[in-house]
Amino acid sequence: MHIDDKEFFDRIAGQLDKLSEEVSEIKQILTKQQGELNMHIYRTELAEEGIELLSKRVSPLETKNNYLDGSLKFIGVVSSVSGLLWVLVEIVKSLNV
Repeated sequence: MHIDDKEFFDRIAGQLDKLSEEVSEIKQILTKQQGELNMHIYRTELAEEGIELLSKRVSPLETKNNYLDGSLKFIGVVSSVSGLLWVLVEIVKSLNV
């Protein structure tokens, strides 16, 4: 079966039209994905800024927590030493009776 030139070029033109449509669809998909990517980048930047702000606000609290922790340890040591001295005083008193 012999295909004449017109039919051959019509087939090629049809295939080129299909390819052109597919390329257009791909361009639309890429455009949509680029928009979604831009929105994702924007949200990520906002989240990073928020994390940075929270970190700056939490840092002083961590410092205060360290001071509080140290103070409570100091009070615990003083209480233990006082209790030990009281016990020793009571033992000495009981020996002198």
